[in-house]
Amino acid sequence: MAEYVDNTIAEELLTEWIKVTSVIQNARIVRYLTYNEALVCNYLWHQLDAETDYLTPTQLCKMTGITKSLMNRVIKSLEEKKLVEYIKLENDRRSTPVRFNREKESVFLMVHDNSIGIVNMLIEALGREKAERILEALRDITSGAESVLTSLS
Repeated sequence: MAEYVDNTIAEELLTEWIKVTSVIQNARIVRYLTYNEALVCNYLWHQLDAETDYLTPTQLCKMTGITKSLMNRVIKSLEEKKLVEYIKLENDRRSTPVRFNREKESVFLMVHDNSIGIVNMLIEALGREKAERILEALRDITSGAESVLTSLS
């Protein structure tokens, strides 16, 4: 692990990272769904256009960082809200994948559109050029974090 003489930038980056994730989890941004429910729905909704329109709970855990026990509660809650449905695979009885329920897409899109509206207001406040630089930085952070965290495991 790298050792730094001056942790100032690391401390500031960690503080801002915590702040931004806290803001995103704020109930005013994600309404009707908990943050974790919105996160899982977002992955499953984007999966609709993929070759397979479902994901397993294990895949969702890896993608989101949500623990298996919490993921089970999130999926159960989403199933109760009829936003996701379990499916049975003929060739694999060990796994019970879930997929987004297309019949309830309007409910998710209401939440998603609200979030997109907030992001658009942020882009307007920052200006498009600055927003694009932030997007590029976030992509670098994601890529770097995945690389660093993979090397630690």
